[in-house]
Amino acid sequence: DTGFRPPADGFPFENYGISDGVRDLTPAAVEGLFGPEVCASGSGATCALIPPARAWMEVENDAMRAGHCFGMALSASRFYGGALRPEGFGAPSPAQLTLTGNPALQRTIAQGSALQDLPAIRSKAIPGTPNDILDTLIAEMKAGKPLYVLGLYRQDGGGGHAVTPYAVEDRGDGRFAVLV
Repeated sequence: DTGFRPPADGFPFENYGISDGVRDLTPAAVEGLFGPEVCASGSGATCALIPPARAWMEVENDAMRAGHCFGMALSASRFYGGALRPEGFGAPSPAQLTLTGNPALQRTIAQGSALQDLPAIRSKAIPGTPNDILDTLIAEMKAGKPLYVLGLYRQDGGGGHAVTPYAVEDRGDGRFAVLV
């Protein structure tokens, strides 16, 4: 058990796709991920992306139409681990943050969602059977390691969902429940 609790440490809003008043990646957010070399000119709000960076941003924004679950799980984990501070996003706890009218949080979640497609992140995936992954989660939780993002995908690799696992319950007879 990591101590993470969704009512206190998670977000008060559901996974979302396209939503009024919510922006996904912008050129400034792409620059924040990869550095100034993605800007043909300008920086921050005036960054004009080079064509490959603009194409990547458009692909990622299109993918986020299906949801932002990976970015939400990653961001919740980062808040819990102290890498992000909720005060910098407008509230004393993640559970009190609002998405609408909070461009900094929108950007952070969108950037987190886009990270899942990068080779550096994909290479960190723990492949294996459900029991292999369960054993890894238990060992990492016992060792006090940072929270994981647990990706659940169809066998063909398409579609899926990401969640934050925070505890494992032994239900007896070789059955376990991963709490998310």
